[in-house]
Amino acid sequence: MSWKTIAASALAFAMAGAVFAQRNPFTDVPRTHWAYSAIQRAVDAGVLEGYDGKFHGEKLINRYQMAVIIKRILDNFGKAGGPSAAGMSSGDVKNLEAMMIEFADELALLNVKVSTL
Repeated sequence: MSWKTIAASALAFAMAGAVFAQRNPFTDVPRTHWAYSAIQRAVDAGVLEGYDGKFHGEKLINRYQMAVIIKRILDNFGKAGGPSAAGMSSGDVKNLEAMMIEFADELALLNVKVSTL
């Protein structure tokens, strides 16, 4: 599974059920940016965080950071404003399962019991 597929799937899960807010959490992501709404929805769902008031979208993420994103998706799954099964296709579910398997070691370090999910 490619990193682009993993990242896109993670953001799709984050956006499922997220409430879109009108505030801009990052000074380096203008409202006119093509990814603005996806980033905003992932922030609202509690999946993405920036630092220093910025998103730093030009920086690459590592496997541990991706594992944290997946953990946040799983932790917030079904909570108000978080990702939910509503609107998820069977392909989305398969992608989430594949991500959990791919990042099982990193998720274990974050105390996520993948086998019970």
